[in-house]
Amino acid sequence: YHSISYTGNIIRLINKFLHIPVVATPHGGDIQKESELHYGIRLKRGWEKKIKNNLLAADLITAISKSIYNEINSLIGRKKAIVNIPNGIWLDDFKFSINRKEVLKKYKIPLNSKIIISVGRNHIIKGFAYGIRAVPLISKYIDNFYYLLVGKGTDLLRDEVEKLEIIKFVKLIGEIDDRKELIKLYKSSDLYLSPSLIESFGITNIEAMAAGLPIIVTDVQGNRDVFEKGIGYLVGLKNVEEIAKACVEILKDDDKRKEMSEKAQYCAQKSDWNNIAKQYL
Repeated sequence: YHSISYTGNIIRLINKFLHIPVVATPHGGDIQKESELHYGIRLKRGWEKKIKNNLLAADLITAISKSIYNEINSLIGRKKAIVNIPNGIWLDDFKFSINRKEVLKKYKIPLNSKIIISVGRNHIIKGFAYGIRAVPLISKYIDNFYYLLVGKGTDLLRDEVEKLEIIKFVKLIGEIDDRKELIKLYKSSDLYLSPSLIESFGITNIEAMAAGLPIIVTDVQGNRDVFEKGIGYLVGLKNVEEIAKACVEILKDDDKRKEMSEKAQYCAQKSDWNNIAKQYL
């Protein structure tokens, strides 16, 4: 994030005096911008030019998704080589068994519950409010489910949850620093939901797939770049009804959920860092 925003001078010094090639990889808010959401450093005065110059100082630029490629290309054109290399995860991190009963007990969730999970910091671009608003609609068809929101600042969503009187269906977990603990929550869930308004890549989608979860994602930049047919559903931006319908369809059909789970795990394999590193090499 800060490497592209702040270190242009360092890049130029490395090139000039040490003659070491520099590869730059922009992520999220350092290259994306969305005026309506007040999202992106490039919206700040003077930063558009600064980030452009920093990118031009590099020998090669990699784009973590098609969406990021388009953003880079719109900023610098074809003045530098841009190579598509996605983000990755360590699949070995997900290769352990869990005791679902113990995990659910820790978070005070009944054992027979169906679990929808969303992971990410509480920021307007994550669209968590739309996931929350889908809960009352889901509850009309499924009464033994929980919606888990995991990430920094998610506890601040309590007012929205209480306003809708759905506290019995929602768990605001907050930030989890222990990665293995987070993966346990993924693996204890039944479905992953990304109601985002914009994403650069959507690494949590890949993590959820690696944990064997079908995914429901909004049809926006970043999300659509990692989505593949058969691993879940692509739903409309801010479309609470579509989100709820997709959740209900997957949660009520065990065979469909299992089929999507297997396809999701298979698709996640190509995102292993061992494969991504070869692309960099």
